[in-house]
Amino acid sequence: RCGKVFRVLHPNNDLCTVSNTQYDTNVLLLGNSHADSIKQRFADTLGNQTIGTYFYHPNTPLMDSRVTHSTVVDAVRKHQMSGVVVHYSPSFFDKKANIEQLRLVLAALTTAKVPVYLIAPVPTYAFHVPKALYEQTLSASRTIAGLSVKKYLAQNAPFFEFVETNNLSENVYLSHRLLCPDK
Repeated sequence: RCGKVFRVLHPNNDLCTVSNTQYDTNVLLLGNSHADSIKQRFADTLGNQTIGTYFYHPNTPLMDSRVTHSTVVDAVRKHQMSGVVVHYSPSFFDKKANIEQLRLVLAALTTAKVPVYLIAPVPTYAFHVPKALYEQTLSASRTIAGLSVKKYLAQNAPFFEFVETNNLSENVYLSHRLLCPDK
C-alpha cells in the first residue's frame, strides 16, 4: 500500500505520503482496499491543486488495534493535515466497532475543526467483474446487469445511516450517482 521502498526505509511508520512532492497542505485518505484502489489517482488530482496525500500502510485502519481512532487523530495533528477523506468498502459499516472508531475520529476532528469527508462505498457485485467483462467480449449476447440505485442504497444502508446519524450529508461524495443506472 505504501510501496516496498517506504517499508524498507521506514519499517516503524504506518503512515506514508502518496504524493511525490512535499506540500504545505495535506490530507489523509483513510480506508481499506477501496481507498487503496483510488489512492494514486486521488493523490495526483490533489497534487494538481498543490495538496499532498497521506495514507496508512496497514489495510485495516480503524478495523483492528494497529490503527485506532487515537492513532488517526494523533497523525492528523502531528502532520497538521487540513482534512480527512474516508473511503471504505460497504462491509466496514456492518460492524459496530468500526463505526464507533470512525465516530470517535469524527468527534475529535470536528472539535479540532478538521473537516472529514466521506466517499460513499462504490457499488459491489456478487460476480467477478473483470471476468464478466472479458466474457462479454467473447459473446455479444452476454450482458452484465448493473446495480440499480434502489439496490445500491439497500446494500449500503449502514453507511447512509452513519451519514444521517452524524449529520454528514454535506460532506459525502455519492459514488452511485455515477456508477449506478437510474432504474
